[in-house]
Amino acid sequence: MVSLSNSAMKKIRGSSLIEVIIAMVIISLVFVSSITIYLNVTRSAGTVLRTRAMIGLETMRAETLQEMAVKKYDTIIQNIRYSRTSERSGKEGLTVIFFEARTPQGMLLAQRKQYIYAP
Repeated sequence: MVSLSNSAMKKIRGSSLIEVIIAMVIISLVFVSSITIYLNVTRSAGTVLRTRAMIGLETMRAETLQEMAVKKYDTIIQNIRYSRTSERSGKEGLTVIFFEARTPQGMLLAQRKQYIYAP
């Protein structure tokens, strides 16, 4: 069996249990905070996309009312597909215009409906 002298034992140094536990706590706190930040960013991405779609629909609705255009219309702006369709209502002169914003995969982001009276 190999034995170490006193001078060799003094040179070998390790971490105490307290130091290891403190390091693990610090690493855990950094990990938990980074997971929280990541989840907030991924959740806000969908919200930003829906907000951008609502703004685009509102712009499309305002242009439609200004021009009194009720024809079918499709366009893609910043990876969002906007569409406008219309149909005559049962009452004379009343037209219903539907506005939709979808992702390229077809997921509905936002929709609006506008009634226009044009005799």
